[in-house]
Amino acid sequence: MPAQVVPFDIAVCLEVMEHVPSPILAMRAILAALKPSGWLYEDFRSHDGDGSPTDLESAARERDAMYRIVRQDCRLVSGEVPEAPFGGGRRWCVKR
Repeated sequence: MPAQVVPFDIAVCLEVMEHVPSPILAMRAILAALKPSGWLYEDFRSHDGDGSPTDLESAARERDAMYRIVRQDCRLVSGEVPEAPFGGGRRWCVKR
């Protein structure tokens, strides 16, 4: 993301992070651009074994660390926790 980003109210990141080489860097950029009290709608599912294209190995390795970053900056409002099977479903979070 560009260095000068106007903060935004909502970020939607669905079916993306498992295909990004570094989800940690991507999520840090998203959270940095999100306003306090802004909404994050996301999922980071594991597609292993469901017939979909497989996750990038680098993304799979960073998954738990990325969610620690999300938990530090955001409060879960609805949806399954990331520890649910296959990463749960979609989640709405609010930035602290």
